[in-house]
Amino acid sequence: MIERAKESREEQAMREAGCTRVRPGVARALTSAFLLLLASVATLEIRRDVSKESGTPWPELVAAPVAAWKNTFGSGAFEGNRRLLIAKNDFEDALEERSIVAAAALPGVQWALTRLLGAGNAQVVVGRKGWLYFRPAVDYLTGPGFLDPRVLDRRTAGGKAWAPPPRPNPLPAIADFAAQLAERGIGLVVIVTPVKAALHPEGLAPVLSRDVLPIENPSFAPFLDKLADLEIPAFSPAERLARTIRAKSWPQFLRTDTHWTPQAMEDAAENLVRFLARHVPLPGRNPVFYSRREVGVQGRGDLTKLLRLPDGERLFGSESVLIRPVMGPGNAPWTPDPNADVLVLGDSFTNIYSQSELGWGECAGFAEQLSYFLHRPVDKVAVNAGGPAAARERLVSMAAGGEDRLAGKRLVILQFSARELASGDWKLVDLSPARRASTIAAPIRRPEHGAPARGFVAWESWRSGEWRIWTRRLEGSAPRQLTPDEPGLQHCCPHISPDGSKIVYLSRSAPAGEYPEEASGDLRLLRMDGGGERTLVRDARPYEWGNRAATWRNERKLIYIGADKRTHLLDVDTAESSRLTAEPEEKMPWLIDPTLRHAVNGSPAFSRYDAGERRVVEARRRPGCEPYFSQDGSFGFWVAGGGGPIRWIDLRTRAVGTWIEKDDRRIHDAQRYVYFPMLSRDGRMLAFSASPGDHDHFQSNYDVFVAPVDPGSLALLGRPLRFTAHPASDRYPDVHVEALDLERWKREAPPIGGPAPIKAPLATGEPFEMRAVLQSCSRAPSLREISPYRAALIVCEWKAAQVLFGRPPGDRLRIAHWALRDGERQPIVSLRQNSVARLRVEPLSGVSQIEGYPIFNDLPADPDLPIHYSRGPD
Repeated sequence: MIERAKESREEQAMREAGCTRVRPGVARALTSAFLLLLASVATLEIRRDVSKESGTPWPELVAAPVAAWKNTFGSGAFEGNRRLLIAKNDFEDALEERSIVAAAALPGVQWALTRLLGAGNAQVVVGRKGWLYFRPAVDYLTGPGFLDPRVLDRRTAGGKAWAPPPRPNPLPAIADFAAQLAERGIGLVVIVTPVKAALHPEGLAPVLSRDVLPIENPSFAPFLDKLADLEIPAFSPAERLARTIRAKSWPQFLRTDTHWTPQAMEDAAENLVRFLARHVPLPGRNPVFYSRREVGVQGRGDLTKLLRLPDGERLFGSESVLIRPVMGPGNAPWTPDPNADVLVLGDSFTNIYSQSELGWGECAGFAEQLSYFLHRPVDKVAVNAGGPAAARERLVSMAAGGEDRLAGKRLVILQFSARELASGDWKLVDLSPARRASTIAAPIRRPEHGAPARGFVAWESWRSGEWRIWTRRLEGSAPRQLTPDEPGLQHCCPHISPDGSKIVYLSRSAPAGEYPEEASGDLRLLRMDGGGERTLVRDARPYEWGNRAATWRNERKLIYIGADKRTHLLDVDTAESSRLTAEPEEKMPWLIDPTLRHAVNGSPAFSRYDAGERRVVEARRRPGCEPYFSQDGSFGFWVAGGGGPIRWIDLRTRAVGTWIEKDDRRIHDAQRYVYFPMLSRDGRMLAFSASPGDHDHFQSNYDVFVAPVDPGSLALLGRPLRFTAHPASDRYPDVHVEALDLERWKREAPPIGGPAPIKAPLATGEPFEMRAVLQSCSRAPSLREISPYRAALIVCEWKAAQVLFGRPPGDRLRIAHWALRDGERQPIVSLRQNSVARLRVEPLSGVSQIEGYPIFNDLPADPDLPIHYSRGPD
């Protein structure tokens, strides 16, 4: 007899699960109930749609296959398939958003899940003690590093099949934006607003100590380091807000909203002003003193709306905050000033407490508080939803309509939520004026791209908050601070040795915002690798009217000015020193050239030096400042006036020539105010700094430029290239050349010029009314795409059929319409091609009703059609 093997528990479970028996009657009843339920829901939805004259998504779905088939013949199968996928997706979104069954059942079910189980939904995480969190923000903190290559690849591949692949990496987009701004002489500062869970994790993980705050994504610190390498200052208020929590236990975020409290926002604005003063000083102007008053505001957080609980529920009550609206001169409410030289480009963290539609008051937002603490007007363009590109795209659409909000700007402050780093689509946005297809724009060049040369540049920079010596390779590299941090001491007067192995500079206790010619300091020697620093002279000083303090006679010997106002010759190896001038100068001490034949003292006279008598025979002073000599002593150079020109003089024949003219066309339009020239030791490269037109040596946005020179003819051989891009002042450069490829330089840096861009026609300034035929519309976003917000616009193209009054700019117009208002789809979404409507139209710029809302536009680019606005169609 064969015994049956004993059955294991797993085998028994699998056998019983695979042999579930249901009586036929029960199976039929369950199946019928299930099918009846499905049919009932579908019947209710279809009956509702059939009874409505408009707003139903069914006609679009029915028409989609025909439209896709036409696209297949016109643009290929891929385009036809893409159109069909878009229609299918839009139909599903419309059903989900307008389902009467969901509207009836979901609030009650969600209330039960939240009240009994503490459950949220796909967008909201319910925390302890009344805290609500936006799920994408929590995912940003708990997910992998957003700069991890595998994460970037996965996000790129995970885009929608019918849309261009997303750009998940924020660094190229920010670098491109900074480069475009720099081409116009505008600096960029980034402020990354932390998410709620980074500072208030107690609703999710109460065991976390406050000492670990702020919590950050693993890629956040490398992200800030990369921005520093790109010369883009970044301000993160998270650490400061965390210190406030540890010290005072004050909440920095609203419990039921995605945004910060008014106090946290004001603290961030005040500390941003301090950050700017240390790292990006703004040009001086007459201060404007604003006033503030306190107003109590009560509101319900946007996260409670996302939960979609029943009307009147009391699971999460309203919150009360104290805001401080900002008042301008005459006690008028603060408004953005398009003529201001500072622009805040932001999202809802900028608009909260500023835009009344968000439910937390107005005139008290981030831009207002920044203006209050800066004591100067500020401009603002902020879009609540649409992703990290929305505000940049708004700048483009406003410029196309005749309102260039970048005109006259010195600084743009780009504010965005940290969650966008891990979930946003960081598209590149071209800010240039509209061009016709035949016009080819020159590629944007950033300093880190390098030049057709090897060597390095060293200069004085304020970017670290005090004057330090910085350096960068000519062939391309990140800038690095060369001299050490010494609080209270300022570093100036860098000068590279003839062989390029070391540098001398002055370290002195002096005011950071003026040239203290009377102040002396340590003359130090430092290897270019940052090592071997030593003090050569305890008391040395620059000549008058500028930061030039030494000349290298050769590799070992250095000419400098002592605190006794005499000129000395120093052997840097043996420390032996001798005087070159017998008597001290009462006011302006002399700096002598390497051949001991000529001298300057801040005045470009290029006087003769008598070595036997140890005295200077003064020559006639020429207009200008910043004089210096070539290493071989054959010629000198200087700045002959404010902002140029940069001239040279042959010291044998006294013939004068010009390297750079004032407003020289070989330099980009934005930065032609030139200063601080210096020639390389081999005479092959000229370095100088240039600003967008500001003279102030301390607060103007000077950047370092280099250009090749013919040592024989002294002719400039190529267009100057910019080598720094930080919005702080970079001045007094010196350059050392190891190799130079002139032919490649000329190819990669062609002369400024070529066909001028053709601008789009400006939108007419007067409203008009017309009957028009709808040609096409951009795709309307779903509520999920603009979450946690509930309103957005789309752009449609119309053809004028009858003008009722006014004068349209043409018969084809592109008009922005509301597609979503308070979560409801608007009539424009349901209009079909060739529909006729009556429209009252006005220019897009200046329409206050749309401020802060995203405008979705996926129509083919056409620079001849600026965007207008209409509340209709009627």
